Amino acid sequence: MNAVYTDQLKRRGLKMAARGEYRKAVLALRERATLVDDGASWVLLGAMLTRAGRNEDARDAFRTGAFHHRRAGRHGRARSATRLVDAP
Repeated sequence: MNAVYTDQLKRRGLKMAARGEYRKAVLALRERATLVDDGASWVLLGAMLTRAGRNEDARDAFRTGAFHHRRAGRHGRARSATRLVDAP
């Protein structure tokens, strides 16, 4: 995994979101989450999917993020991600 490339994907996703281009942001952040495969990346993807109106996909991303946080021993973050899954 190339850290520079994954950082670029995150910056690109956040830049697109700032412009209101949520679908493009989702593409960049989904690729980053797949490559990095950590809790923070999956939760960020879930937040962007929520903005894009894709709530079921967002819930899946939040679940995956909670799993990775739990596995890494970050139980507080896992609980937060789980609350996002249950949010209306």
